Amino acid sequence: MGFCWIYKYRWLVLILSIALVSIAAFGAKELVQTADYKVYFDKGDRLLAASEKLSEDYSQSDNVLFVFAPKNGNVFEPKTLAAVKKLTEESWQIPLSTRVDSITNY
Repeated sequence: MGFCWIYKYRWLVLILSIALVSIAAFGAKELVQTADYKVYFDKGDRLLAASEKLSEDYSQSDNVLFVFAPKNGNVFEPKTLAAVKKLTEESWQIPLSTRVDSITNY
């Protein structure tokens, strides 16, 4: 019995509901989600600056990609796999290499 006013003023409730949803939707377009942890720190935070300096010094990510395309189209032949294995082994000799992924080392 407490909600009889909703039926009595149904047009007003409908208009107000639409207005509130419209206002909420208008404001919601400004909402964004970010995975960047830096948003939780002030611009001049010394710990954030130290973390960024550490990342600059030790975690630079430069990649090299070698692509094999055998003429016969079959990568899984002994001759082709031997060439991939040789390239994989020699890739470890590239200065500062820390990781070499290849079908021969999986």
